[in-house]
Amino acid sequence: MRPARYLVLIAALGTASACDILPPYRHPPQLSAATVNLAGSGEKWICRQGREHALQGDKTAYAAIPAGTRVTVVGRHDVGLGGKCSAATSLIPAIGQRYRLDLQIAAEHCVATVYIEDTGAVAGLRPEPSALPSPGCSF
Repeated sequence: MRPARYLVLIAALGTASACDILPPYRHPPQLSAATVNLAGSGEKWICRQGREHALQGDKTAYAAIPAGTRVTVVGRHDVGLGGKCSAATSLIPAIGQRYRLDLQIAAEHCVATVYIEDTGAVAGLRPEPSALPSPGCSF
């Protein structure tokens, strides 16, 4: 292979997103589940047993996540010129509950917040009480 072909291969690999190269998360049907809304920009993944897995939404943009046990969800999206906002949070999802992961920049840091989707709440969301900041999948 010529050097120019290596550069093309390296450039192609460099443009792949994190969720394109992570194994997909497949929720075991026998386990209780909650769902996370994947609508919006950016990538979202889950940390399960110390490994990262891409979350892939169904036709309504929701992905199943384990319920009743603490899990870490991570999100990342582009900001500015070539910058990335990436942050994680952990929570104990309730069975059947729907969640939304929001990424914001506060004091020049990316912050992840998990909300419960609640049609009775202002703007349809309320904070998830079990959510804690997380370093991501590097436990």
